[in-house]
Amino acid sequence: HNFAEGGYFMRRLSGELYLISLNTVIYSTAHRWSQPVPEDPFGQLRWLDEALHWLRRRSSSGRGAAKAMIVGHIPPTLDHFSFKA
Repeated sequence: HNFAEGGYFMRRLSGELYLISLNTVIYSTAHRWSQPVPEDPFGQLRWLDEALHWLRRRSSSGRGAAKAMIVGHIPPTLDHFSFKA
């Protein structure tokens, strides 16, 4: 899976540090689906589970502790679009 398929990806930054970028726009309350919302849009959550398992296996193989920073577009709040400054 890659960015072109679903807007998510993983990249090695340095050593055993990885960046996991999720497509969180699809979880926004402002996002409107044209069809019923799939349980796992674009297979992203399954992919995330597999990526984290891969990092755990990498850590246990003696290469050192693999770490990941997980980022996304939309903050993990209930309805951040309603925020008034």
